[in-house]
Amino acid sequence: MFNILISKNFAWTCFRLERVRTTTKNIIVYALFLCISCNNVNGQSSSLSEEYLRLADDFKKSMKQDSAIKYYEKAAVEFQALGNVEKFVYSYNHIGIILTRQDNYEKSKFYLEKALSIGLSSLDSNNLVIATTYISLGVNYNAEENYSRSLFYHNKALAIRLLKLGEYHADVATSYGNIGNVYFNSKDYEKAIDAHLKAMEIREKLLVTLA
Repeated sequence: MFNILISKNFAWTCFRLERVRTTTKNIIVYALFLCISCNNVNGQSSSLSEEYLRLADDFKKSMKQDSAIKYYEKAAVEFQALGNVEKFVYSYNHIGIILTRQDNYEKSKFYLEKALSIGLSSLDSNNLVIATTYISLGVNYNAEENYSRSLFYHNKALAIRLLKLGEYHADVATSYGNIGNVYFNSKDYEKAIDAHLKAMEIREKLLVTLA
């Protein structure tokens, strides 16, 4: 009976926390209830992994990057044990993104390359979560000024997004913009303009569609 009450209280707390602005206090309270939940787990690893992931996303949004990495790691371990490859790749992608923003490029590539390796071995090679891994690697190599390698990954991401989302989609425009940024950084201004014009054309088309 006590376990049932704890579970209900935990669910109600999560329900309320989702509807208020994320603050450090909220995250701490959320973490405490997560610990209570862990003590009452019985075949609920899937729920635990999702809670770790939710915490990681909250920490990332509130710029608590080290805490975000910690919980993405925990989520990844759980998702790997559950065989949920897509969520595993998602978790590792976000660790890589955070590390790239911290200028920790080599460590970032470790996570992104592992995400890519496991993703390609188990998922459709055109899965959108793999496109995100390609983009993250592209951003990493661009920051390291390895522009040819960056373009290689950004173009692979673009190909997946075109296939899965169609030409006129905001994410496709973003990919063209990423490519334009790499060309600009490499001082190939003509190609940079072409890519950014393509991104702008897609966004204008989407605005007309929404109007």
